[in-house]
Amino acid sequence: MNPLKRYFQNCAKPEANGFGHLVLKGMNSGHRKLHSWLLENVEIPESGTVLDVGCGGGALIKSVLSRNDSLKAVGIDISEESVKMVSSISERVEARCCDIRQIPYPDNTFSLALSSESIYFWNDIPSCLLAVKRVLKEGSVFALAVESADKKKGGIWMKRIPGMMIYSPTDLKVFFAEAGFQHVEVICRKDWCLVKGMK
Repeated sequence: MNPLKRYFQNCAKPEANGFGHLVLKGMNSGHRKLHSWLLENVEIPESGTVLDVGCGGGALIKSVLSRNDSLKAVGIDISEESVKMVSSISERVEARCCDIRQIPYPDNTFSLALSSESIYFWNDIPSCLLAVKRVLKEGSVFALAVESADKKKGGIWMKRIPGMMIYSPTDLKVFFAEAGFQHVEVICRKDWCLVKGMK
């Protein structure tokens, strides 16, 4: 199989092979600016635990923890290779391999939930958002950022990467509102899009 095709096949769920590891390292370096922008637009809690939904290689978790020594973080991902990489970040990090719709934590656990890019591969967005909302504490925020929210411009990536789907800012806002998030806000910067809502 074409090496580039194998690389793209690992984007949704990096596997325990050279291509999966390359994808995770690429995510960590390639999304650094998006992560910084995301964190500039959310209030980091003084204490508690932050959830990273679709944690990939763990770069977003590292950025969050570097801002506050009192915080802990949990990363969830369907990729065991992602979980393995994230587990090695710090003693303040716990990583779990799971389907987003079945987050293995009690209601009202997390002080903040974040996600970068993972929504491109969610199969059942309403159920995923309801699951994230369930584990957030009352008054806490879920913020999700993507580098492409333009289906026309992003069409080339949807053709290359199996299972990828790009959503418009309007789509994202509607998804959050329908899941019952309050004060839903959308911020756009060129092709980037951030949507956040409060439980």
